[in-house]
Amino acid sequence: MDLSGGSKTLNNQRILIDKVVSTEFQPIAIDDLCGFFSDDEKIISYLESLRVSENLIDLKRGELYPELLRSLYNLRKIAAKLYDINIAQVQANFGSNGSIDTILTAVKLGECKSKSSNAEQLPQENIKSYGGVLFATPGYFRNYNSAESKNLTIHKVPLDEQFEFPVKDFISKMLCIHPSLVILVTPNNPTGVPISDKHIIEVLDNVSNDSWVMIDRTLANTEPEISTMDILHNYNNKNIVVLHSFSKYKSMSHHRIGLALYSNPEMAMKVQPLLPLGLSFEAVIKALRILRNENGLFPSQKLLNNIISNKRILKEFIKQKKGWFLCDFTSNYCLIQLPQGVRSQNICESLENNGLHVLGGHDFPDVDERLIRIHTASSPYYINTMCSILGNKTFS
Repeated sequence: MDLSGGSKTLNNQRILIDKVVSTEFQPIAIDDLCGFFSDDEKIISYLESLRVSENLIDLKRGELYPELLRSLYNLRKIAAKLYDINIAQVQANFGSNGSIDTILTAVKLGECKSKSSNAEQLPQENIKSYGGVLFATPGYFRNYNSAESKNLTIHKVPLDEQFEFPVKDFISKMLCIHPSLVILVTPNNPTGVPISDKHIIEVLDNVSNDSWVMIDRTLANTEPEISTMDILHNYNNKNIVVLHSFSKYKSMSHHRIGLALYSNPEMAMKVQPLLPLGLSFEAVIKALRILRNENGLFPSQKLLNNIISNKRILKEFIKQKKGWFLCDFTSNYCLIQLPQGVRSQNICESLENNGLHVLGGHDFPDVDERLIRIHTASSPYYINTMCSILGNKTFS
């Protein structure tokens, strides 16, 4: 059976990966599998015929589930090796969004258990403000709606006037309220501005051992930054999880796959029972191939070059627009602040009429009609087109 458009067949390849004698994917099998998912029926048909011929029928699970479990194990195994941590400290999920939801669920369960056991000791007026989630704002929308859906108290610290991380105010708030979870998004979404290594370390040095810290590193960063491995190793006595996703690094948003890496196994095991099932076999295989071939998860050079080029274009555009402000972004997104009297909805409508879409501040969780968020990792052609459209319009 030819599964590759005529150039090669799989009949001579040992790609069956639920054999008891084989617990590892061979690189050639991973490369082959990645090319054969354009036709699901063919790959399923081939695997079924191979199982029949080798007497490997699995009546306990369905379709490709044995292969998925094996591939997921290998993904975690190679990630653990790359970050020099225990495999128990590695979890795969539906991108960073999946990790955020799962971790916040664990936080909520922890609060419920703690409140139940300490209800008599807690003053009634403190019950509502107990624990909760702390993050800087404007921030990633999922942190708002996931926390709200779980009825977690949300504590927000606004970014400064330049949209930089307000480390002193943040630490002061953190020490005052002792949140159950501290969230650091770097680079930030929607601003595209990273939290400096110095400020990350300050927060981690000051956070209580009773609090969890989630560092969301979903977005690419064109600037050097402290490695995830250093964070995990230097703070293994604290409860820290670092999120990475293949979405914004490798343009794989449609695959919905990411990794959560924990500073210690004990923290990871509190989240493990809540992990969802159903990751895509294709997504896991492709993620595994990336880690194997590149010895880690890094943004593609094309993506980084696009960010750098788009920043140069936007800076030149902003120079010509009186009252407009551009965040000093280094990432997949940037934030533009509009001058007084110009509303984000008007900007969005003008661009949509020309086939371009941006996220207006009127749709932010914390509504601010003077802001628009732009995706900056795609082709500079689109940013040039946007600047041309906005440059020829007068807004009041």
